[in-house]
Amino acid sequence: MQIGITDLFQGVVVIKGLPGAGKTLLAARAASELGGAAWFTFYETAERLAKYLASAGLKPPRYVFDLVSVRDKSPVDFIVEKVLSLRPDVVVVDGISALTADGERELIHAVFYHGISREMPVILIKEGVEVSPADYVADTIIEVEHRIEEGYPLETSRS
Repeated sequence: MQIGITDLFQGVVVIKGLPGAGKTLLAARAASELGGAAWFTFYETAERLAKYLASAGLKPPRYVFDLVSVRDKSPVDFIVEKVLSLRPDVVVVDGISALTADGERELIHAVFYHGISREMPVILIKEGVEVSPADYVADTIIEVEHRIEEGYPLETSRS
């Protein structure tokens, strides 16, 4: 039996790792296979995210929300409000590391209280590999890491 990417992405999924390890690309790949995504980000504008994903051959999510520009409510309240009104196929929160530990706990509580993770996968992207509140309730934790192998010369193209 072969396990597909969508088999891993059920309930609450935490993708964590160091910067540049491929967390966003992995989440985007899963989101594209799962259907229409609502993507909440602390780090990217919708335009920048779309450009980044296009460079990897991926389509941008259906909805992208820049949490940095949210001023009238907490990021968690904003996420819950949008998810409950839009009912996307999958939710991605890119950058839970931007939340305080209390904010992360509040997000996890909201995801469970409103039953969001029962209705759709919730992918939480986290910078770093340390244990945080989301790890204790995640159905799946994926740690992405860099690996540099010796013996493979890098090719460069010259014009």
